[in-house]
Amino acid sequence: MLWNLQKARPLWITNLQEDEMEEMESPQSPGQLLNPALAHSVSVASCGNIFSCGAEDDHKLQALEAQFKELDFTMDNLTQKFEYHSKTLANQAAQDELWTAVLSLKFTSMELNILYSYVIEVLICLHTRVLEKLPDLVRGLPTLASILRRKVKNKHIRDVWESVLEEYGLQEGDITALCTFFVAHGNKAEHYIDKVRRMYIRDVNFMITNMVKNQALQDGLLKAVQVVEKGKAVRVSEEQKSPLEELIPSIKS
Repeated sequence: MLWNLQKARPLWITNLQEDEMEEMESPQSPGQLLNPALAHSVSVASCGNIFSCGAEDDHKLQALEAQFKELDFTMDNLTQKFEYHSKTLANQAAQDELWTAVLSLKFTSMELNILYSYVIEVLICLHTRVLEKLPDLVRGLPTLASILRRKVKNKHIRDVWESVLEEYGLQEGDITALCTFFVAHGNKAEHYIDKVRRMYIRDVNFMITNMVKNQALQDGLLKAVQVVEKGKAVRVSEEQKSPLEELIPSIKS
C-alpha cells in the first residue's frame, strides 16, 4: 500500500495473497512470505511526503493470538500438573525414608516399649481432646484413624484437629511420624507407665537424639516426649493445688 500523506489517501494497493496465488500458478517455485504482527516493512520516500507499508492480514493476526493464548493456557496446565506430580513424588520419597528409618531402628525391646508408651499416650491424648471439642461426633469418631480420615472432607473436624495440634505444639509431619511408628511396632510393643519408664531410662531425649537419625522421626518422638512430660507436669501442679489452697488464708476471713 502506497500512501500520499498530503492528500491522506492511498496511491497504490496490492494484495500479497493474490500475488502469492499468481506465483503458485506460475511454473516457477513461489517465494516464502513471513508475516510479523501488523506490519512487516515500512519505506519512506526521500521527499518525506510518501511512505509505503506492508500490512499484516488482521484475520491471521487474530488467529495467531488465539493460538498463542491456547498455548499459554496449555502450558499453565502442564506446569501445574508437573508441580503437583513433583510434590507427590517428594512426599512419597519422604514417606519411604520415614518407613525405612522406623523399620531399621536398633532399639532393644525395652527401649522400644518406652518409645511406644510415649507415642500411644500422645495419640490417645489427641483423640480424647478432639472428642472433648466435638461431643456430638463421639460415636462417629471412635478412633484417631477415623478423625484423620474424616478431616479430609469435613472442614469442621479439620479445624478442630488443627486447633488441637496447635494447642499441643504439634504439626502434621509429627503425627505422620508417630502413626508410622505405631503401625510398625504397635503389634509387638508393650505400654510402660511413667514410673517403670524412669526405672530403665533417665534421659529418653538423649536416647532419641543419638539413636534416631531420620529428622522427621526424631522430631516426632521428641515432641511426643515433650507433650507427655508437659501433661504430667500439669497434672502434678493440679494435684498440689488443693493442699496449697488449704494453707492460704481466705480473703473473706
